[in-house]
Amino acid sequence: MNFLKKKIDKINILYHKKFFLIKSKKISSLLKKLSKSEKIQIYDIGAGLRYLPTLLKFDGISRIHLIDPSHNLQIAYRNLKKLFSDKNSIKKYNLGISDKNEKIYYYPAKVSSGSSFLNFNKKKNHIQYDANYFGSEKPILMKVYDFNYFLKFNRLKKADIVKIDVEGLEFSILKSILKKNKPLIIEVEVNFDNSIIGDTFTKVNTLLKNNNYKLNTICPTYQEVDKGTFLKGDYHNPLSRNPLNQSDLYYILKKKEYILKDLIMMIGYGFIIDAKKEFSKIIKKLSSKNIETLKMLIRILE
Repeated sequence: MNFLKKKIDKINILYHKKFFLIKSKKISSLLKKLSKSEKIQIYDIGAGLRYLPTLLKFDGISRIHLIDPSHNLQIAYRNLKKLFSDKNSIKKYNLGISDKNEKIYYYPAKVSSGSSFLNFNKKKNHIQYDANYFGSEKPILMKVYDFNYFLKFNRLKKADIVKIDVEGLEFSILKSILKKNKPLIIEVEVNFDNSIIGDTFTKVNTLLKNNNYKLNTICPTYQEVDKGTFLKGDYHNPLSRNPLNQSDLYYILKKKEYILKDLIMMIGYGFIIDAKKEFSKIIKKLSSKNIETLKMLIRILE
């Protein structure tokens, strides 16, 4: 029975993945019709192993910068290039970002997605410590770079969109970015008290609120991943609640008025309700062709 369930789940995942790819190509082709200005600059910090599916909707209208100190960056880079038409728009940087230029220890884990600049081996008594996952790989002394120095050194443009998934260094990276840059969209993975990393949510959320960002969406991960919010019962009949462990947070920069480029980014990243609201405010400033294309995109995505 379990075998059959796993088989069905696998088929469903493949079906939804194929559907997402087809829809993403349709969305990217429509966004190209709108995008006549300079390319959207997207920085994926902590991009190793798995590429971000959202990026597929920005094919042809963006510059994608994949950043990760791990060797598994090559996997994400290779897999994303396979799906992109504009392959030359994807660049990779095998390094770490922080809030200053310095040398710090990097701790590769047995499972590469658990690698971090934090030493999880110091937390062997923590409920979430898994020796088969984190292990005791030899640390590497590695140079990390302030985000703005990284941009200047590589002659890159400021970020329009930033995604951060770095296992504990998110606050330092955000501080570094926000010194001279205000991306429209920030996606960041944070941790809560009961996680092996500890609370990074409070500092990150306060920093972004103080920099005029609004928290738009939260995608939580619970300690028992397969169980969801409740170990037993449900929202209406809560018998046993599950501890919140991590969460992906999605922020949008508050602006008095958003321009067409902002709407393109909101739509590409899935903020359809926000895009629709802001579209109605600037509709008189747009050409009839752009209005028609935006209406079509909103219909497809609603």
